[in-house]
Amino acid sequence: MVSLWKDPRMLYLIPLIMYNGMEQGFIWGDFTSNWVKPSVGLENIGYVMAAFGATDALGSFILGKVSDITGRFPIMTLGALCQLTVIIILVIVDVGNCDKKYFILILSAFLWGIGDAVWNTQISSILGEVFTKEKDNAFSNLKLWQSLMTSVMFFLNFDASLLSQNLTLYLVLGLLIIGYSSYLCGHMTIGFRAEEERAPLINA
Repeated sequence: MVSLWKDPRMLYLIPLIMYNGMEQGFIWGDFTSNWVKPSVGLENIGYVMAAFGATDALGSFILGKVSDITGRFPIMTLGALCQLTVIIILVIVDVGNCDKKYFILILSAFLWGIGDAVWNTQISSILGEVFTKEKDNAFSNLKLWQSLMTSVMFFLNFDASLLSQNLTLYLVLGLLIIGYSSYLCGHMTIGFRAEEERAPLINA
């Protein structure tokens, strides 16, 4: 697993994998406790998160098919834009105090689900295609960085005094920008191809 930390392809992907873990921790922790619960009540969290889950599941199926036609880059960009939109909405719109803003919350859950579907399908697809000879190590890295950042988000949500709602959003936004930018740099420079596919290009 550690050996792949010297591979530039993995180094370009790690920030995005970390963001994937962070955004999962955010939607299940911060979003439900700091936005959904105060607005619509504890008993209605399930309805909002059902929209997230359904979108995530359906999006994973559809976007996987679409990426075979359009290529991976437009799908990755769609995921980033969807979650960026949610962050902007939650920063601008004041949600809470039993205001019953179901539309805003369900729209946010829907868009976040699309983004999560993108990361879940495309990151795994990249790792499986690129690291054909080291899949175990590649997916170990996936789970390591995902789990680490999910744990960080749950820890920060455990104590509300550590970060305000807006600071949490800015933290998520910052890693989204870093993660997507890192992927973009890797896509435009070295490309995410299997070693045997890169060799002819290097030797050409």
